[in-house]
Formats: sequence, C-alpha cells, structure tokens
Amino acid sequence: MKKIKVDDLEWFSFRQLLSLALFKNEPLEVNFSSFKQDCEALYSDLAKTISELDLGEITRKKGLIFYFPKKKEHYKISLDFDKFSSLIEVFLFLLPTLFKQKFRTILEFAGVTHSPLSYPTSFIKETFLSILERMGLYASLNLRRFGFYGSGGGQIEARVYPAELKKYSYSFKGEGKNILGAKIFISKIDSKLAKEAKEFLQDGLKLSEQKIGIIEILDSDGFGNSLQVFCEADGFNYLFFREIEIYNSAGNFIYDHEQSKNVWQDLVNECQRFQEKNIIPDYLMRELTFFLSIFS
Repeated sequence: MKKIKVDDLEWFSFRQLLSLALFKNEPLEVNFSSFKQDCEALYSDLAKTISELDLGEITRKKGLIFYFPKKKEHYKISLDFDKFSSLIEVFLFLLPTLFKQKFRTILEFAGVTHSPLSYPTSFIKETFLSILERMGLYASLNLRRFGFYGSGGGQIEARVYPAELKKYSYSFKGEGKNILGAKIFISKIDSKLAKEAKEFLQDGLKLSEQKIGIIEILDSDGFGNSLQVFCEADGFNYLFFREIEIYNSAGNFIYDHEQSKNVWQDLVNECQRFQEKNIIPDYLMRELTFFLSIFS
C-alpha cells in the first residue's frame, strides 16, 4: 500500500493520487492534518463515483483516507452530483483509467459545470484535451446545460477512447501567440456587472469592444458569472478563465463586488504573463504533467 502523509490536503493533488491508485490498481493511504471545508462536496462526489461504479472501497477515519481500488470496466456511465462540487473533477479522476479500456466510454453527468473549485468545460475541451490528442489520448467533452456552483442542474456528455499512444513531449514555445477575445457568461445577475467586467477586460487586455461578448444564460437553475479569455500559441487554443464566487459551500450568498474586481485583475495578469513573458498557468501544467508522467 502506498502511504502519503501531508499537513494540508490540497485537493488537486489528492484527486490525482486517487486517480493514479485506480489507474495502477494499487491501494492508497493518505494521512492528513486538515481538509478544507470547500472540498467536502468534491470528496463526496468521488466517493459516490467509486461506490456506484464499483471501483473499490474508499473510507475516511479522522485524519486518514484509505482507498482500495478495484479494476472494473464501464462503457456507459450516467451519474448525478452535488450542487457544490464539479463534474470536471469526477471526469478527470476517471480519465486515465478510461484511456486504458478496450472500447469507447460514454459519460453523462449532471451537476455543476462551472465551479470556482475546478475548471470550466470549455477549458477542458478546447485546451486540455486538444493537447492530450498529440499524445494519442482522445476524448471529447460537450456542455449540454450550464450548471453553476450553488445550484447545479448542469449537464455534460463526454466520450473517452482507448489510448493510441504516440511519442510526444509538450513544451510551450509561444510561437504565434495572440489574445483573440473574451466571453462573459451571466445567469440571473444584473447585466451592469457584466458590462463593467467587459470594460475592465477591454482596457486590461487592449481588446476592441467587438472582441468581448456578453452571453446571458437563460436555461440554468441559479446565479452564475464566468469570464473566459481565448488565446492561441503553438497551434493550440488556450483558454484562461475565472469563476466569480456567488455562494459558499454552506449555500450562503457571498458575492462581493470589490473581490470580483480583484478576480478580474487576476485574470488580466494571467493573460499578460502569457502575452509578455511566455508563461502559461500553473493549473494547466499541473494537469498535463500528471498525464505525461503516467502515459510517457
């Protein structure tokens, strides 16, 4: 059994540890001191996935989590998840193992598609999966309905194909890099906020008004506000994003306009590092490094 001891259990590393244990079919013990409250729903959704798909047994006792994975193939998966979680986290947890299966897998998930705790579907589809294709790892992801953190109700459909591995080593060179435009998605919030965000991005990214669109999502269950900036480099599409926090994990309305402006600035800074210094976000490298390490 692989044993990991950490003080603060950081979610993304934890999800990757569980995913690797399932991929290798090796038991895992995680000894930790603290686990953030916001991560409880994410953990519950992974535990539900493991249970309902019969992928082994996961148990939690105070500061210990034990996972005894079980190898089992599925070719059609339909699951509903928590409204304070993220469908993408479940998708990424299963993805390495699904690449090992003999046949295509179809996944139909319902829950949160746009969560401040994870990645939006567009980032996974247009950036992450497009890079994995160069390795011979083929998957598709389609957004059927928006589901925002705090309300859920979203739907995604994904397809994952058996790996056809190719020799490929990802590196960012920044050739032909360009910021193409941006989209601001709003659901059930004042359009004045979206217009203010548009002006902020327009000024910070030096984009014309026509290159930033505001899209109102009418078919959703709750409040939401997502910002996405579209870029290109090295023949890839790069999507940078931020999700504005409107609810906390307890379901309390916590929207703060000044904090939102800080989030806008953070997104602008990230795009400027891409444009001026050839730096891509740590979160993209974190996910790519994981897949490169197990499929190289």
